[in-house]
Amino acid sequence: MRVVIVLFLLCIVVSNAIRCYMGSGTQCMVGPDMKQCGEQGECVCAKYKFLCTGNDQGCTLEEQQKRTIKWAYTIIASKMCNQMRKTPFIYKKLLCCKKDKCNRPGKGTTCAAIPMNMFNQQ
Repeated sequence: MRVVIVLFLLCIVVSNAIRCYMGSGTQCMVGPDMKQCGEQGECVCAKYKFLCTGNDQGCTLEEQQKRTIKWAYTIIASKMCNQMRKTPFIYKKLLCCKKDKCNRPGKGTTCAAIPMNMFNQQ
């Protein structure tokens, strides 16, 4: 009986974890399973469009100069998503969702898996 309860609880914990696409533009990757995003609470997947500006690390120098608008894909805390919704002029077409890979990029975007040992290095 105890084994069944432990397995049931383990399934609940695992099922609450989420994997999201991470990156920007036409390059992204699938991140590791995440459940908690710090003090901000549970994690959600997000995608939004943003404007490339000076010193923006998610953009090339050419994209910054042309003020290119690109898609971003990430995993954030649900509370952070609520904050981002308050500034739609920065986070355009914001989508936050709670299912695995629900922030999937559109056609023409290639994603690769992140090796899990990359996140376990110290």
